[in-house]
Amino acid sequence: YYGKLPPTFPLPGILSRMDSITKKYYDNYRKKIPPILKGKLNEKLVDAQCAEALRKGIKCSFTELNAELKGKMDDCMIGDDEKYVVIDNKTANPDNEELLGVYKMQLDAYAFLLQQNNYRTAKHGYLIYYVPESGDPEKGVVFKAEVKKLALSPERIPQIIKDTVSLLRKSSPPKAHKDCEMCKYLRDLEDRD
Repeated sequence: YYGKLPPTFPLPGILSRMDSITKKYYDNYRKKIPPILKGKLNEKLVDAQCAEALRKGIKCSFTELNAELKGKMDDCMIGDDEKYVVIDNKTANPDNEELLGVYKMQLDAYAFLLQQNNYRTAKHGYLIYYVPESGDPEKGVVFKAEVKKLALSPERIPQIIKDTVSLLRKSSPPKAHKDCEMCKYLRDLEDRD
C-alpha cells in the first residue's frame, strides 16, 4: 500500500500558532508558575536551557530491537522534590474522553524518555488545555487553562515499543479490525483500482 496512504500534513495553522504562543508565554515565566496556571498546579517551569533541550527532542535507543524512541516535549515542570513533571499543551476539548488514552500514552512516553536520560520524574503529569473563553475575533480572544492531572505509567512503554516494532516488521499486515478507519480508507482505495 506504499504511496496510497493519506498524505501527512503539518499542524493546522491555528494549532501551530497556539503552540508557538504558549511556548513564548512560558518562556516569560521560567522557574515560576505562569499566572494562567496559578492555583491549578504547584510545580514551576524548568529553566530555559532545559526547556530548549526538551523542545528539540530527547531520545533513547532500543538496541536489541534496532529501534529508537524520540519525543519533543512542549515543556516540563519541576517540583519542590526536584522531580520533573511532564506537561503537554492541548487545544482539543478537555471533555473528550476518547483522546485521553492517547494523550496519557504520550505523557507516559515523555516520562520514560526523561527517565532514560537520567531525569528523576514525578508519578504524575499534566495535560493543559487552552480553551477559548470569551472575546471577539477582531479585538482578541481570551483563553482559559484547564489542567488535568494524570497518574503516569512509563514502565509500560518498552513493551509498547517492542509490540510496535514487531508489528511493523511482519511480512504482511495484520487482519483489519472492522472499526479501523485506516483499513476502511485502504479498502476504498482498492475498490477504486
